[in-house]
Amino acid sequence: MSPITVKIGSLTININWDIAISCFVIWSVLVALGVWQLDRESKKSQFLFDQQQREQRPVVDLVSLGEARPSSQQGIRISGRYDPQRFFYLVDQRYLGQEGVEVITPYIYGDGRLVFVSRGWQSVGELAVITDELVEISAYIAPDLPDFLVKEPLSNTQWPIHMHDIDIKAMSQLFDEKVYPYLLRLEEQSFGMLTAHWPKKAFSTRSNWWYAMQWFLIATAFFCFVLIRSSNVIAVVKDMVRQ
Repeated sequence: MSPITVKIGSLTININWDIAISCFVIWSVLVALGVWQLDRESKKSQFLFDQQQREQRPVVDLVSLGEARPSSQQGIRISGRYDPQRFFYLVDQRYLGQEGVEVITPYIYGDGRLVFVSRGWQSVGELAVITDELVEISAYIAPDLPDFLVKEPLSNTQWPIHMHDIDIKAMSQLFDEKVYPYLLRLEEQSFGMLTAHWPKKAFSTRSNWWYAMQWFLIATAFFCFVLIRSSNVIAVVKDMVRQ
């Protein structure tokens, strides 16, 4: 396409379509990076809010919840037994620079129902040994898991089962027992806990806000630079100042 000239009053803008499209793509990427940082800030803020709510919310017995959908990070108290023979390894989990797995163990409670309990992190090569004695544990409802487009097929031909994503529905199909449809995470002092590798300390969201503002400022500066190079805006401003 051939270049065009657009006049808005005394302002003249020369538009070369190839350059304009390239500049628009670059500007869009800069704005998208700013939006991404704001989204990260929003998710961190929600995590901190859920964490504060969990600390203030009374702990409930899992049996009393029934099939009701619990609040994210709801504190749970439950009495039952771990299944020491069947458990899952969520692979590719790093902690303090060391490769490891997240151990998820079935826990039988109530009238034979089952719930999946994440016991935390352990290094590769260790065995997640646990007894089947009757114990009471303290846990909380894990944050909502992403709905992966590609589900990983699971097979119970050999335990423990190694997996890359947590899919409660696929995991439940390996058991005859009725399975609670939400994942629990053990509290740090609870029986069976390994190493808590989940975020638990309060962190600041201010850095994400500043990063977002930086990307927006860069996008604004880039837009001004392109406008200056493709128009007579400087001359228009000088004329306005003289008047």
